Amino acid sequence: MQAAAAQKRAFVGVMGALSSLAAYGCFWQLRRYQESTNRWNRVFDELDKFTPHDIKGFDAKYLPWYRDGNLNDWEYRLVKLTGYFKDERFFVRRTRDGRVGYSVFAPFVTAMEDYDFKKDNNANPMLEYGLMVDLGWVPSENKGDIELGGELVAPLDPLEEADIIEQDRETLFANNPDNIIEEHVVSLTEITGIVRRGETQDTLHGQVNFPHDGVYQFADLAFMARLFRLFNYDGASQAYIERMVSSYDEESEGLYPVPATKDSFFKPYLMPRKHLEYASFWGGATLIGLGSMLVYGLK
Repeated sequence: MQAAAAQKRAFVGVMGALSSLAAYGCFWQLRRYQESTNRWNRVFDELDKFTPHDIKGFDAKYLPWYRDGNLNDWEYRLVKLTGYFKDERFFVRRTRDGRVGYSVFAPFVTAMEDYDFKKDNNANPMLEYGLMVDLGWVPSENKGDIELGGELVAPLDPLEEADIIEQDRETLFANNPDNIIEEHVVSLTEITGIVRRGETQDTLHGQVNFPHDGVYQFADLAFMARLFRLFNYDGASQAYIERMVSSYDEESEGLYPVPATKDSFFKPYLMPRKHLEYASFWGGATLIGLGSMLVYGLK
């Protein structure tokens, strides 16, 4: 009898400890669920309004989420930047609605820096500040339709004479053809999208790049920043912009790459529903543990 009682006490003690851990996991996931729900409600409210925060001047050169170290506050915020695309394109494998395809990334220059002060030989190349932009998704069979240097986002309309600027002191952009520094006169484009955190290698989920074979399965921003010679390497390695439109016509010709909308952008694995699923699992484990203790204790 004493041995059976000791065994029962040991069982109840172990199950009690495991049930306590499961209960803690349940409440922790419920707290994460509430925090995630509040955050995503704010994100979707902003996307519904579709009034992007304008990033320009000093912020366009020194990206505010990198400069102030507050990427968590900026992630998924809708922003608008002005600049120009470099000619190169970079393809990262993405599956969308069960179809294999690619996200089309392009380097977007948001500011310049010029060290050719004499302007007599152009010996030094223009330094370009910027970040990567995910222009949208294209199915694998249409990858060849995306031409290098193609005009995927239309340039801004020509400015009226009253709007012509000599030069932006922070970005060095100029749109006056009579500007004495010809290299600063560029055709500008506006891009609207959400701020996205850079991705990292995840072997478990197949996020592994094979550069020698030209196979890229996650957005390695550090690699892209070096490849496209972006001077603000650290900032460009931290986050990118996922282009977003308020709506689009799926039947439009030349739609590819398909831009994201508030309903279709690539969302992270840990959305609120996933936290709720984990909370349900740990809650169920808690009930099983308590039930086992009760049944065994009554024997």
